[in-house]
Amino acid sequence: MPIVPAKPRRVGRPSKLTPEKAEKFIEMIKIGVERKDAAAMIGVNSSTIYAWIKAGVRADEDAEKAGRDVSEEDALMVEFSNSYAQARAEYSIGLHACAKTCALAGEPVVF
Repeated sequence: MPIVPAKPRRVGRPSKLTPEKAEKFIEMIKIGVERKDAAAMIGVNSSTIYAWIKAGVRADEDAEKAGRDVSEEDALMVEFSNSYAQARAEYSIGLHACAKTCALAGEPVVF
């Protein structure tokens, strides 16, 4: 019988990222809450948010390079990083649309 290497295990503390925290954070970003304030609202430091985003991007890129699906253990990080990018884009587009509408109406644009 061939010897199959064990699946590598993650070491260190388990992530504080949960689907509930991810959803709450993303909803705040969509309405324009600053990253550090949204992080505080879910009980983490903004550096933790950056680490989660970076881990999600890295896991997604690694899976793509290897020609495989994202692992179940990395799926939440990948979804979080993708949702964060989408939320920021949605907020930015809405902000620009609002500014354009105000400018076309001759109203001052103040943010």
